[in-house]
Amino acid sequence: MNVLDFLIFVGLVALTTCQNTCPATEVLFLLDESENARLAASTNPDLRPFDILQNSIRNFLQHPLVANSASDFRVGAISYSSGQDQRVVIPPRTSRSQALAGVANIGLVSHAGSWTYRGLEKVDLAPMYANSLLIIISSQGSGTQDRRNLAQQEISRVMGQLGWQPWVIVPQGGNPIDMTEMTLINNGQSPVVLYDQSQPPQGYNQLDRALNNVVEEMLCVTPVVPVPTTNVCPPTEVMFVLDESENAHMAASTDSVLRSFDILQGSIRNFLQHPLVANSPNDFRVGAVSYSSGTDQTQVIPVGSSPLQALNGIPNIGRVSNAGSWTYRGLEAITSRPSYSNSILIVISSQGSGTQERRTLAQQQVTRVASQLGWRPYVIVAQGMNPIDMEEMTLVNRGQTPVVLADQSQPPQGYKQLDGVLNFVVEQILCTSPATTVAPPTTTIPPTQSG
Repeated sequence: MNVLDFLIFVGLVALTTCQNTCPATEVLFLLDESENARLAASTNPDLRPFDILQNSIRNFLQHPLVANSASDFRVGAISYSSGQDQRVVIPPRTSRSQALAGVANIGLVSHAGSWTYRGLEKVDLAPMYANSLLIIISSQGSGTQDRRNLAQQEISRVMGQLGWQPWVIVPQGGNPIDMTEMTLINNGQSPVVLYDQSQPPQGYNQLDRALNNVVEEMLCVTPVVPVPTTNVCPPTEVMFVLDESENAHMAASTDSVLRSFDILQGSIRNFLQHPLVANSPNDFRVGAVSYSSGTDQTQVIPVGSSPLQALNGIPNIGRVSNAGSWTYRGLEAITSRPSYSNSILIVISSQGSGTQERRTLAQQQVTRVASQLGWRPYVIVAQGMNPIDMEEMTLVNRGQTPVVLADQSQPPQGYKQLDGVLNFVVEQILCTSPATTVAPPTTTIPPTQSG
């Protein structure tokens, strides 16, 4: 399950469809044309500036559900950078066919910084239809508190007074992402982050897929009445790898001195007490290890514990020396194979900036854990004070963008959103089998012969 699927699920509730159609729809794009975006959105920044972004907008307009919509489909686009140089690339309320002509105008803004509030200032028309979306595509790096405040003021106006619903897509460029501001303008929800392993990173290479999801799962859906089912967990094993660095300590504690890691403890407890887990008619096994930097890894919950037994390990969370976050150290502690095919390795981390050496070690360890042992990694990144090392977190998540939990507190405490993600893991990943089809466990996964 990738982050786009997760964010669509928790953000706007994607509905099951048989044959999708677009109702009367309006989309307004807000396009970052900063220097950081130019380098990330161009196959050749000097000769073909913003050609990746241009192609993605063109492909959106030519998507069969958009191009062949039987209902009215209106599009607009505004480009911005820093200062006063905002431009209307495609006039708002333009027809789909006419909008194609405006794609060539993308890239004409002076490429400096990325001041999102400047683009939002240019949005002054309410959407024509209830089925509307303001798609903000930004590669904004570090910002200032003043600009975050201005962006929050503008998004409040655009939503509250005009009625737009924002959807923020962040293709990573060369600078770290300002997740605080991107979350603010996404109405408090984590944005869709597109990461790329090129140097420099060109997250815009994933934009086609993100926009296809918008069309097919959000804008152009034919609602059907869902049929309720009673799901149960098949034989299952879950292994947690918990970051206990100082950055995580601050982000996972309501009081870092008196109630150390109590937010994380509460979320793991709630996971174990989830009705589908606690009352599973089939075998459900849990384990957990904590790590920081150095060699101080701790087994918090013994591998293979039942949910009831695992509750006894909750007080052990937070006993590692809180220093740096070296993810490969936590992965080194995973030495056993999962007992069942329905298994998952949940890595919960607040790792900030890393080094290439540690990224390489993390990639080696996750390859061992996934390929040799058979674990399926699922990475959740809860924002702390430090910028997230998206490169390493994506490597640990086997090339998929991890789930990012941002928070508006100062300092940020992304762990406050962890309950919702773990509920999603239980209900949408692990325990999706109808009760009438679950068979009792018969065998475990045999060990693979070495050599």
